[in-house]
Amino acid sequence: MAGKRATNRPSLSAEHWVHWCMNLLCAVGAGIFLIPYFRSNPESVHTFATELPDWQRQLFVFLVCAILAYTLCKLFSPRLSHLRYFFSHPPIWSAWLLGVVGLCGLDLGVGLSKNTYTASWEEWLGFGLGPVLVVFLVRSISAIGESFGKPVLKGKQTRNGTGTLDWTTLEPWLQSEAPASHDFLGNYRIAERLSGLLSDGTRSIGIVAPFGAGKSSVVKWIEELVEESNEFLLSEHSCWGFETSSASIHSMLVDAIGKVEERIDTFQVSSLPESYRQTFSAGGEWLDNISKMLFGQRDPIDQFRRLSALLDDMGVRLVYVVEDLDRNDSRSFDIQEVLAFLQQLKEFPNLSFILVGGLSASARIDYAKLCDHIEYVRTLSVHQSGLLVAALRERCISQEAFPHVHLIDADDNQWRPNRWLLLSDRDEIYPPEAIARLLNTPRALRHTLGLTYRTWRNLFGEIDFDHLLAINVLRYAAPEAFSFVLRHWHRIHDQPPDYMHRHGQLNVIRASLRREWEHVCGGADWDPRAARAIIDLILPSTPTWLDETDYGGQPRPQGVEQERYWQRALNENIAPDEVRDQIVIRDIQQWIDSPVPDAPLVTGICSKSRFSNVWEDLAYRYFSDDRERILLLCTQVLDRIRLQHGPAASSDCQGFIAIWRYANRHAGHVESNARWLEDRITEAASVSLELVNSLWHYWGAGNYTILRPEDRDRVRRHIIDVLQHTLTTAEALGEVTHPSFRYIFYQLVFDPGQHIPVLAGPAIWSWMGPVLLAGLRRGQVTTAIGVCSLVASRDGSSRREPTTADHELIRSFFGNDASQAIDAIEMLLPQVDENDRTFVTHVVQSARARLAEDHIGRIDL
Repeated sequence: MAGKRATNRPSLSAEHWVHWCMNLLCAVGAGIFLIPYFRSNPESVHTFATELPDWQRQLFVFLVCAILAYTLCKLFSPRLSHLRYFFSHPPIWSAWLLGVVGLCGLDLGVGLSKNTYTASWEEWLGFGLGPVLVVFLVRSISAIGESFGKPVLKGKQTRNGTGTLDWTTLEPWLQSEAPASHDFLGNYRIAERLSGLLSDGTRSIGIVAPFGAGKSSVVKWIEELVEESNEFLLSEHSCWGFETSSASIHSMLVDAIGKVEERIDTFQVSSLPESYRQTFSAGGEWLDNISKMLFGQRDPIDQFRRLSALLDDMGVRLVYVVEDLDRNDSRSFDIQEVLAFLQQLKEFPNLSFILVGGLSASARIDYAKLCDHIEYVRTLSVHQSGLLVAALRERCISQEAFPHVHLIDADDNQWRPNRWLLLSDRDEIYPPEAIARLLNTPRALRHTLGLTYRTWRNLFGEIDFDHLLAINVLRYAAPEAFSFVLRHWHRIHDQPPDYMHRHGQLNVIRASLRREWEHVCGGADWDPRAARAIIDLILPSTPTWLDETDYGGQPRPQGVEQERYWQRALNENIAPDEVRDQIVIRDIQQWIDSPVPDAPLVTGICSKSRFSNVWEDLAYRYFSDDRERILLLCTQVLDRIRLQHGPAASSDCQGFIAIWRYANRHAGHVESNARWLEDRITEAASVSLELVNSLWHYWGAGNYTILRPEDRDRVRRHIIDVLQHTLTTAEALGEVTHPSFRYIFYQLVFDPGQHIPVLAGPAIWSWMGPVLLAGLRRGQVTTAIGVCSLVASRDGSSRREPTTADHELIRSFFGNDASQAIDAIEMLLPQVDENDRTFVTHVVQSARARLAEDHIGRIDL
């Protein structure tokens, strides 16, 4: 090779000098004729310029010269580093620069256009050197900007082996999308070995690994290692996205020339850019021939020969790195054409290549025939992946890094690989092991852990961390399994309802889901058992839907089986109208420390349904089955409802249902509950009759009462006694009724909705008659509608049909004053709302007709 280098160099050097001299003569010759021409032509432009003020004319000339300088700079790409090889490969741009200096001397010495214009030193400096300096400054700033945008490799820090799991180095690795800067996985040794092979003269290397196994990081480290010696240049090229293989090969050549151009002038190799050459060719064959003479031929073989000669003079080898060749699925892209091109590179001693591909590429690429050495990059071991997962988890649940309240006391030991690898067996995969199995490539591991970490910085304390991590593992490492969960979450997030068991629907749905799951797993390149273990972790009801078993794991607080946490995991954020869990937890803790009625917890439950929903989900940790604490909070919420809403207070008020649901599950059934409910009824009786009714129907009656069966009659009797002492006048009745609840009397008297009404009927509640009559006489419209509902016949008629009055009920409540009650209601008819007027009219007409019949009967007697 040394002998060949000595033989070729003189002839090629002479050729370069001849080419340089031709460009110098061309620059001087063109300037001698073009400068005088453009100093007076085109006349219209000169006329326009002469009419401008001096500063505008000078700026116009300066801009024209700057555009010319920029065009020549783009054409020749000058660099000071090119001057290092001036005597063997003089840069073409220096010929043109020297030609400009010569033209300057000629113009100032003898004058290039004596009859029309005489130039001065100031003009040549201002309009000649000035634009050049401006273009140089712009290019320098652009180069500095590009250097800031390039990732800084830090492989030197990890040459001695796998990087430690120090968070200061692990965090940048997770947050960056660039090839790895730190070697946490042991791949740096591969880069050292392959760079050593290149230094020893290996011409072609194949790197084979699954997608995301760290091939790009290995290539980056190789580039860093081999370029330290200044004996190699690496030109990276991805075949992804090219329509044809010839276009990809052309791009590879252009990229390589651009890499070499950073050190030496490659104008004769790259030739004139195609856009410029087409301009010359359009002018005629003679112009095209001149361009070929000045700027070189377009023969690619000749370009490779020239490129090899340049590399030979520099004492440098150019290494092509070809990636994604197996991933281009374009019909017009011929992989074999690219492989043939790589084979031809072996003819040039200064050109080598590294071919990077996936495992599936072996069927289309004969690595053994093409490459001198093949490196198979292994996937991550379960232990390696598990260590990084455990490191991230430890960081995220750390109170120092992310201060928040944990809602479960998880066994963190199960996340240590040494722990779960000992516990695992052939029949069961623990969730940490399942996660580590799926994250078996650096790309999947980094993307998953990076996404989880970025999301956790916004959601810490607002979702179960293990569930968030599991969702992201499925999303990136088993996307088909994630799509399956996404399609069927609405079904498998909860246990099947009873009617599905009774009617056999569950078996049909179960068979359909199982077939779909088997299809999803059929062609998967991920571990189906590991994916299934993760799904069972996040959705404990999955075994019931897929495995014909009624057993599933226990739901976890803030788990994605609840819709709001599922949406948080999917969207990686909390909707603006949602209430944060940590805020509710803070308010709970504050209330426990100081249980005052105006605490944020009480106001929150009474004002926002989203707040009360979160409280219901999280209250177990702080209230559990502490009956006294539960009922104290319920008392304060009911007090606030009563004081805030007055006569309109009812079960419809925000907070009422939330506290009732929690109380009937956790307050137990003890004798003292009856006394507590009696006190709440006593307080409500003087404010809202509807609230009394709501307290009885939700807290005292039905299947979800907090009362013992033997205490129900006692509480019902208490309601009657309290109301009998409270409702003594029409004014008192008007103060506790509200137009929104016009049928309260019927619900109060007859205790509807219960299988066995307690102390119901007119015989027990007839004492209300005089009070109701007083209210009618005082013109209370709400009382009028309520009385009609109370005395309406219960024969199955509906509000949509004519309704009759029950004569016995009228007599039970009003006795001999029945006619007066009906008259009072009839007088209030114009004030009754249209929606109720028909109903009231029918009841009044029916009652009047029956009373008339009774009157005639008494006369006859």
